[in-house]
Amino acid sequence: MNEIILIGGGGFSAEVAEVAEQNNYKVIGYVDSEKTSSCLKYLGKFSEIITQIDASVYFFPAFGAIDRKTIRSRSQNLSEYAQLNIPSLVSPYAIVSKNVKIGKGVFIAHGVILNSEASIGDFSIINSSSVIGHNVTLKKDVVISGNVFLGGACRVGERTLVGPGALILQSLNIGSDVIISIG
Repeated sequence: MNEIILIGGGGFSAEVAEVAEQNNYKVIGYVDSEKTSSCLKYLGKFSEIITQIDASVYFFPAFGAIDRKTIRSRSQNLSEYAQLNIPSLVSPYAIVSKNVKIGKGVFIAHGVILNSEASIGDFSIINSSSVIGHNVTLKKDVVISGNVFLGGACRVGERTLVGPGALILQSLNIGSDVIISIG
């Protein structure tokens, strides 16, 4: 069983830990700037432990984004971690068509449906019960909140956040650094 350390100990880390375990990773704990209320083991600050960790250990960014400031911060932090051994984590309760392309560090939560020919960019998050239509392209660092519907052939630019419950008509192009609000 592979070992994995989560980067971030906020509420989202519990979801990530569960899916990691369902993908046969042993979650060692989390690193963060300080200890949080997470039930996972706090290992310290990333900068303090990185030199002590065996190269075979995996890492996963377990922090999301809720607004323009945090999505930019998330993107900047992810570039710092690009050299790490980072898998993608896909819930066994997601439905993923066989010809979907999934980049590095992607998180796909429970109940997600990814349809034929979708392409999911590095470090993107697709949260619970979202539906991604055929031929959709998500660029790098996109956050799709829960219960989102993206119609077929949509394109979503880098560092874009699509809020909970948003419904996006097919074939629309959404730029980079965009926030689509709830609903």
